[in-house]
Amino acid sequence: MENRISASLPADQLKTVLELIKQLEAALPFLMALSPDERKSLPRMGDASRPFVDKSLKLAQAHNDFLPRSFDTGEFAADVQLYNALDTVRTRLSPLVEKLDDTMTVTGSDAYLAALEVYRYASTNGEAAGLDELIALMGKRFSHRSRKPKTDTQA
Repeated sequence: MENRISASLPADQLKTVLELIKQLEAALPFLMALSPDERKSLPRMGDASRPFVDKSLKLAQAHNDFLPRSFDTGEFAADVQLYNALDTVRTRLSPLVEKLDDTMTVTGSDAYLAALEVYRYASTNGEAAGLDELIALMGKRFSHRSRKPKTDTQA
């Protein structure tokens, strides 16, 4: 069995990381959390839409006489500026989050493979040590029920 990572995150370092995350959240107090339905209902501005939005802002700032008085060009400009700033933050954070996810995947894989090895040895050699009950509990992990209902031909 190959162990792909050998590292630790001591309590004091974890505390420091969590405090830094709190500081980041405090620096961005306006961040929002949307429900899944809200997320689906909103139009998205992606890379293809950015030039359109930028040109629309320039048009609105240069020739706002055709816009209704209720249209707030300043708020439009603020939204574009905030989007661009948040995109910079997100671009910087994305590789870190990806490394975090990858490291968790490798760490979880290492732990799961070790657990399988323990279970295999315990199943083979553990009966003499009085581990039957624990081995049976561990074995429940592998008792899958079929997710597909049986058809008439399978019954």
